Amino acid sequence: LVADAVRYHHHPVEEVAQGLPLTRIISLTDLLSHASAADPDGLAAADLFFDLTPAQVDNLYAGVDEQVERIAAELGIRVPREARTSHDMEAEDEEARRETSLGLINRVRDLTRLTGVVDSLLGATDTDQIVRAVEQGVQILCNIDTCLLLLADGAGPSLRCRVSAGNRLHRELDGLVFAPARHSDSLIARALRQGRSAHSFARPPDTRHTTGLLDTQLLRLFASEGLAALPLVHRGEIHGLLLVGLAERALPLLEPMGPLQLLAGQAAVCLHLERMAAERAERLAAERGRAARLVARKIAHEINNPVAILRNYLRILDRKSGRGEPIAEELAILDSEMERIGRITLDLEQLALAQVIARPDQSELHPRIKDILRMFRGSLPEDNSITLSFRPWPEPLSVRADTDRLRQILLNLLANALDAVSGGGTITVRTEPGPEMVWVRVEDTGPGIDPGLQAGLFEDGVSGKEGRHGGFGLAIVRSLAEQMGGTVGCDSRPGGTVFTLTLPV
Repeated sequence: LVADAVRYHHHPVEEVAQGLPLTRIISLTDLLSHASAADPDGLAAADLFFDLTPAQVDNLYAGVDEQVERIAAELGIRVPREARTSHDMEAEDEEARRETSLGLINRVRDLTRLTGVVDSLLGATDTDQIVRAVEQGVQILCNIDTCLLLLADGAGPSLRCRVSAGNRLHRELDGLVFAPARHSDSLIARALRQGRSAHSFARPPDTRHTTGLLDTQLLRLFASEGLAALPLVHRGEIHGLLLVGLAERALPLLEPMGPLQLLAGQAAVCLHLERMAAERAERLAAERGRAARLVARKIAHEINNPVAILRNYLRILDRKSGRGEPIAEELAILDSEMERIGRITLDLEQLALAQVIARPDQSELHPRIKDILRMFRGSLPEDNSITLSFRPWPEPLSVRADTDRLRQILLNLLANALDAVSGGGTITVRTEPGPEMVWVRVEDTGPGIDPGLQAGLFEDGVSGKEGRHGGFGLAIVRSLAEQMGGTVGCDSRPGGTVFTLTLPV
């Protein structure tokens, strides 16, 4: 549309009047820029295109000089001071014209590159993708390959480093947390206080101020001449900082309409939208959880009544069998149904009680797992078609966990694995230490989980099994793990599934 508007805006006004609004806007703007507000041709076009009166056209001229000068300054365009219209020229040497033209060409090139970067940012679906898009944008727009994002760490004032795996700073800085209050004299804190970009080439007026240790260490890690910190601001809220290593000659990149400032603004918008989406998802998950727990309580209450009746009925049938009446088949059916309803009741009751406060204690992990596996081995078939093995880390691992919840989590995961290898296979439990956590992995050699179910596998009512399973077991597992400060995840492919439980140390 923009190209067409530029192409046709010089056509006769009668023809332009039939065009799209943008073509009419550019055509009228061009006509008015060549004359005064009282020019009859401009007034006639304004009336034909938009039904504007002479008074409304006069209002359009109000303040236009100031707006033109501001935009021209941002784009590096020289406006002739003595010109009355855009046709009036000002005497200037060829060198000045060439410099102005080159500046405008570079500006247009930067904006064109920024368009591609913005497309990548808008296509990002999570924070990791936003981080990668910003790093690529800094490289494309500024030819700078050393940067990182410092993003808000939850609701507190701290900032956490977010660096993509391909960034050379990933190993040293990814995940590190900075407290601006602790580093109040740093470049990071200064940019946050001012709410605008700051760089290491300009020191505060206090001449006694020297480069702080944090800035010195960052300069060494970035291996650059200097650093610039750009707040990621959207609607007055700072979502983090973009920290860039650059040379002093690259300071024009930090100008208000420079590529780094534009990129920081777009990144802030994307982070704001991503946070809103995450908050919306959390609210939906919380609402679904509350609804599911309410339904669970109601169904558990309703099913317990027929279970009690069934049990009484079984005792009556048992007495009748003493009289020799054939009731074995009916007994088997009733017993099977009672067991099925009892399993549903247990799952629903567990879901309803999922918010009970956990009581973790610090103790050695391996003896706990061995006790759970000893209990679970009784569920294995007697034909030895399924092998259960434990591969503990060679050294003791201490965790902070609620024993009852840990047992419930592992029994659920082991039951899933047992279902997956029901025709024969191997179940393996492994432990491994991680950074400030311990991993417990339950692996099976089953067929794997349908990829279409994996995204919502830990949600209430979603099950990777068929038939009698209500899909509450893994929702309970996730809830219990989170109560203890841990997490649970799944990696499934054809030929095997691994559930990974993380526990705090």
